[in-house]
Amino acid sequence: MREYATAMSHYRESVEWVFGKMGSVWPFVTDATRKMIGARATRKEDWVAALLTNYHTCRYGGVANNYFETRPPTMQEYRAMYHLE
Repeated sequence: MREYATAMSHYRESVEWVFGKMGSVWPFVTDATRKMIGARATRKEDWVAALLTNYHTCRYGGVANNYFETRPPTMQEYRAMYHLE
């Protein structure tokens, strides 16, 4: 079990890198005052921030791409994966 947890921790870290990038590119996402219930449409804002962060990663790459030695998809490949046309 310990080996599994150690192996999975690398993937957990890469997910945290994505959220860290989202917070650095779009600082409003991590603003605690916007999380008050009923204050704003935070769900939609978070979704848009995640989508734009993914496009940013397609264009400029990210820490996870470097770590796992992969290339990010092109914007066209990304849109095709999720039918966002």
